[in-house]
Amino acid sequence: MAGLLRGSGTQQNGRAPSGVVTGLRARLLERTGPAGLVLFVDQLEEYAAGEPDAARHLFTLLVAVSGEGIPGAGSVRVIATARAESVEVLVTAETADLLSAATVFLAPLSGTALHRAITAPVDAVPALWFEPGLPERIVADAGNEPGRMTLVEFALTRLWERRTRSMLTHAAYDDLGGVAGALARYADDAFDAQVEPSEVPVAKRLFAQLVRPDDGGGFTRKPARVTDLAPELRALADRLVPTKLLVRGRTPDGEEIVDLAHEALTRLWQRLAVWLTPTAAFRAWQEEVRRRLDEWQQDHESTGGLLRDRPLAVAETWLKEQPEDITPAERRFIEASIARARYRVHLRQGAVALLAFLLLVAVSGVVAALKTNRDIQSHLRTQASQVLARTVELRNGQEPATALQLALAAWHTRPTDEAYGALLSQYVVGQYLVGSHPSGITQGMTGMGVSRDGRTIVVKASAEGSHHSTVTVLTGLLEGKPRERRLRGTPRDGFSGLLSADGTSYAAVTGDGTVLVWDLTRPDRLPGPRTLRAKGAEGRKVNGTKLSFTPDGRRLLCLLMYYEKITGPPARRDGTLAAWDVGTGRAVPVDPGLSREDQWGGAAFTADPDVVVLSGSSTGPDKDLVVLRELSTGREVRAFPKSDKLLYTVVREGTAVLQQPGTRRVRPKATDPAGETRVLGTGRSPSLVTSFRRELDSSVDSTCRYTVETLNTSDAGHYQDLRLTDLSTGAVHRTRLPDLAAELVGGGTADLAVLPRPGGGLTVIAPVTDGMVVARAEPANLPATDGVSDDDGATSALSPDGRRLARLSDTRSEVVDTFRGGSEVRKVAVDGSVPPLWTADGRWIVAWTGTGGLRAYRASGSGRGIELLLPGDRRGAPSTHVIDAVQPVKGTGIAVLTADGLLARFDAATGRMTGRPLTVGKRQRRPMDIFGATGQLAVRPGHPSEVAVLTRESIQEGEIQVWDSSSRKRRLLITSGTVERSTGA
Repeated sequence: MAGLLRGSGTQQNGRAPSGVVTGLRARLLERTGPAGLVLFVDQLEEYAAGEPDAARHLFTLLVAVSGEGIPGAGSVRVIATARAESVEVLVTAETADLLSAATVFLAPLSGTALHRAITAPVDAVPALWFEPGLPERIVADAGNEPGRMTLVEFALTRLWERRTRSMLTHAAYDDLGGVAGALARYADDAFDAQVEPSEVPVAKRLFAQLVRPDDGGGFTRKPARVTDLAPELRALADRLVPTKLLVRGRTPDGEEIVDLAHEALTRLWQRLAVWLTPTAAFRAWQEEVRRRLDEWQQDHESTGGLLRDRPLAVAETWLKEQPEDITPAERRFIEASIARARYRVHLRQGAVALLAFLLLVAVSGVVAALKTNRDIQSHLRTQASQVLARTVELRNGQEPATALQLALAAWHTRPTDEAYGALLSQYVVGQYLVGSHPSGITQGMTGMGVSRDGRTIVVKASAEGSHHSTVTVLTGLLEGKPRERRLRGTPRDGFSGLLSADGTSYAAVTGDGTVLVWDLTRPDRLPGPRTLRAKGAEGRKVNGTKLSFTPDGRRLLCLLMYYEKITGPPARRDGTLAAWDVGTGRAVPVDPGLSREDQWGGAAFTADPDVVVLSGSSTGPDKDLVVLRELSTGREVRAFPKSDKLLYTVVREGTAVLQQPGTRRVRPKATDPAGETRVLGTGRSPSLVTSFRRELDSSVDSTCRYTVETLNTSDAGHYQDLRLTDLSTGAVHRTRLPDLAAELVGGGTADLAVLPRPGGGLTVIAPVTDGMVVARAEPANLPATDGVSDDDGATSALSPDGRRLARLSDTRSEVVDTFRGGSEVRKVAVDGSVPPLWTADGRWIVAWTGTGGLRAYRASGSGRGIELLLPGDRRGAPSTHVIDAVQPVKGTGIAVLTADGLLARFDAATGRMTGRPLTVGKRQRRPMDIFGATGQLAVRPGHPSEVAVLTRESIQEGEIQVWDSSSRKRRLLITSGTVERSTGA
């Protein structure tokens, strides 16, 4: 087909003649009839790398042939696969539009899918199986390296050849050198079997002719014509072809070629890499000379295509240094160039004017060619950017990490309107994100642990419908260099696990009481687990388990709770408390009295490795008891007050206890004294870490140092706003995360980790549906109101620093100090059904009046407030405008958007408008639909005077304006899809 295309004159304009296309399509459909035909063209990148021009012509012909079919005779459809890096070689200006509409990006196989691809063929063969654990090793060794599928395929083939009876074994896999080593070891063995030491120089020359340098400093394979090889190279190639290191083939023109068997040899065969490095300069030059030689021959050996000046000088040097590797055709081309150069020397003085003219023509041609090339590249980048942006819409919500990277790729490819819109949609979801790692490790996730410094992450997951869990260790996420490793030797049945705070160990306890500990200090080579057994657990049925490490990770504590019937009712409930030295695996003395019948439901180390904090069993008589005891003697250090009105939760790696009221209101008031939360230390002497006047109905993060509460979620569920409370200081932070892989459940442990960030703020590590994300959390800069009424119908809003709460009813306002207690109350006349709004500096509160306007009040002190009047409004009279949105801007500024398209800025401290209102939308000339969508305002982060404006008529089109309320200038006009709104959780 490529030969037909070249022979049809497509070099003229890049298109196949219509007659050729019609005839070829008709001949193809003669064999299929009305059913039509599907052509599947695989690995086009191989053709593009070896013969780029022919590959481009072939792709153009395939596009033309796949057009509309002949009536009554069916049609031709083409499915072609190629790597992304070959797109620029294959696509022309005429085929770019079709490519942008018909491209499907195929993601690499996840770890689970790769495991299935490895095991399914073996499972289908009777009496053939893998030695246990071998498929997991292969998946782990394959990692996420480029070309891993080919390497896995090669390793499995070699593994089959070395099978022991009906088993594929670890021993054979180790002998191969794993996934990466299988290919290299095979290449070494095959080479040594066929090549004598004296022939190695010839082999180096042969392999150098079968590759070319790439743009990344490495090499890529390139077939060599047999006729271009010296006789000794051809003889050696004939001997190496049966070993499958080399393969024979033919070009579209029928010429015989020799090629490397696989591209991976250039990356993984160390011997070949050592040989090729010194040849890089020569081969780069030789490839350029061959290109010039082809052009010279196609131009009927015109003297204009000969080498000259510096290229000719370089060619003469290589001709002297490596004459044996230069083909006869190349030699003739160089010698012709030398002869022509000598002839030019004799004519130089008499042809200066002519040469100047020719130089001008040549420069003009180069400029024109460069401009054409730039135009094509620009068009391709625009098309690719648009394709990537459209793909973001498909991935958004379901694959947030992938969607973010696609949006960034679209923008970096070309900042088109579509790319800008894609980035805007991702900004709404990911404005707090600082990094992401698309991966399949969070699919089926059942638990996650993160070390204190965030450098080690452990994810436990199980495939759908499977009881077998896998554990993956992820490192380097915060540094932007994520690396995944699968733990070996995890139990087949269910188990619970825990990562030590320092990230050096991972422990798991199974249903029979067996404890397994993995050493994670060498993430590049994770060993199997060490097995520990608790005395007295043999043969018992374990109903519940608790694990705890000391803060330094040196000791491990395990509580096993049993539930079993011995000979009949009543059931027997008891437990075992055991501890070990993690480094040596030796048992640490534990007082037998700590394993009393029906006593403990929880156990954890405190900051003192010799003292544990124990909490009562939920079914025992001391279910509300929390006590500190010495591990070796059982002596009580102290107990926390027992009361039906108090609830206790062990937090901060066992170094603190969270104390909250036991009796909770359905809707507690902010001034309710029963809402106080206290964090108590677990040292030998009583201590108060911190307290705050707020009851927490929330989860605790995986480090047990922060509480996690949901503030808002988007309409489509693509993101949620979270409030994070530091249990050491009571400080409040806020962040926004994409759709999480695990739902947040109040009162439990959230599968996300919160870590202090150098320089202030927090870092949040969270699993999403398609990987892991890293987000920042900033000190609470609300209004992030609950958006609900209290028992008396009042609404509330937190101040920007999170320390004060404003509550409004129709007749009363109250500002509550949520940390120190106390409040200020005043009489007002406002619409208490709408939550109040704080100014950015926290000094003023803005409320809606009963007449549809706005009034500003000082946050502290008294006064009737200041009315904010829009144009045409009078004091005390109903407003002539419908207010759609209000947002605080810099200082005491308030931005107001009306339904009739006016944007105004007020100073809440004076009630004055800053200039005349800006017209940002169309004036309504018909009655407004009060049930329809309303306009929206959002302050641009980092630019406190700028607001994003979405008017009523532009909501469906997604036309967003960004205005600077201080300079009264429009900064941006963005066109995107419909923008989501967040709603109170």
